Amino acid sequence: MLVAPSILSANFGKLDEDIEAICDGGCDLIHVDVMDGHFVPNMTIGPVVVNSVAKIATKPLDIHLMVEDNNFFIDLYSSLKPKYISFHIESEKHPHRIIQKLRALGIDPELMKFITVWETANDGDAIEIKVNNSKYSYNYTVDWGDGNISKSIADSKTHTYNTDGEHTVKISGDFPHFQVKDKEQLQLVTQWGDIAWRDFNKSFYKCSNVDVNATDTPDLTNVNSTAGMFYFSTKLKGNKYFNDWDVSSITDMSKMFDDAEAFNQPLNDWDVSSVTNMSGMF
Repeated sequence: MLVAPSILSANFGKLDEDIEAICDGGCDLIHVDVMDGHFVPNMTIGPVVVNSVAKIATKPLDIHLMVEDNNFFIDLYSSLKPKYISFHIESEKHPHRIIQKLRALGIDPELMKFITVWETANDGDAIEIKVNNSKYSYNYTVDWGDGNISKSIADSKTHTYNTDGEHTVKISGDFPHFQVKDKEQLQLVTQWGDIAWRDFNKSFYKCSNVDVNATDTPDLTNVNSTAGMFYFSTKLKGNKYFNDWDVSSITDMSKMFDDAEAFNQPLNDWDVSSVTNMSGMF
């Protein structure tokens, strides 16, 4: 656990003293909230104050952007060499591009996890994260949502729950492709996160209960196939954010939404110029 006091709680008349006090007191980071008055109604500190904080602080900055134009503020503050810059995924149509930019600048974007909701019917039931390690390499972490975390996983992984009900599962790391073993257990995708996906072939095939309400978009930069991705996902309704997906690298969309009879979202902004197989897509 890291301690990162926010300077919003400081006495701005004695900002230098407060920053020195928390640094001397053993904090790990200095948390800086940047608001632009547009993405959120409030306005906070500007570049003059942030630059002054960076000069005084003996601990690295943790900058939290609550702004509409993330690129502008990243360019503004990247020279301060903060440890982290975090942003709101709903402020970006393609958040993975911001993540790539931060990493290129040597700044940690604070990982956004792939978040799903599963349901087990009985106490002692298990769920399995099924991977394709015959084709891809894996090194991922799973927060199972019950206080247990599995790290450095290179294979499929099973977890048993003491109690039945819904379980929120968060995955981060190198996790290029997955499929679901127990199809009826997966209920919802709430966030795609910053996973660098490689393949979505049949990922949600016959997941009859799954829906997607994520407001971010998956990073499809290195993905060529979404074939059968939601094939027979009969309860998939999706949302308007499907239309924001950057599918320009996809060559195979065959049966992507075949028999996903509840899905009826506009996809008119999709760039399908690379697609060579669209057979049975709907």
